Amino acid sequence: MSIGAFTDKSRMPSAADLKASVRSKLLIWEDLARFGEETCRRDGEWKFYGKNYGWALRYRKAGKAFMSLYPCEDGLTVQVVLTDQQVARARALRLSERVRALMEGAHPYPEGRWLFIPTTSRQGAEEVKRILTVRSGQPEDG
Repeated sequence: MSIGAFTDKSRMPSAADLKASVRSKLLIWEDLARFGEETCRRDGEWKFYGKNYGWALRYRKAGKAFMSLYPCEDGLTVQVVLTDQQVARARALRLSERVRALMEGAHPYPEGRWLFIPTTSRQGAEEVKRILTVRSGQPEDG
């Protein structure tokens, strides 16, 4: 099973496909996409990450991956890569046990821990934003 809903490399998701997939979580998707655009100062770009991941809306900041949004069935998954130093800072944030477990369980690669955070609520989106604030190097308010 893939991370995202769209695994056909030959067909990038359209706006209608996105809405049909994320359904009731469209406002959460739009909120996180807007956060990515404001933080990175550019629009996201669709990128295909292979059959195990599918299509994602990717945001880059200073030439490096900032976050990727994977549309799922009635939700989305956010991918964030955190360095060891960023993980240490993120541990001090107000996060749910679910997100903490995802962070601690993420495999440490040379470039950092790849966090895949399923997000289906406004509270979940706010947690993701706190983590992304650590990722962007901005001061966070806990």
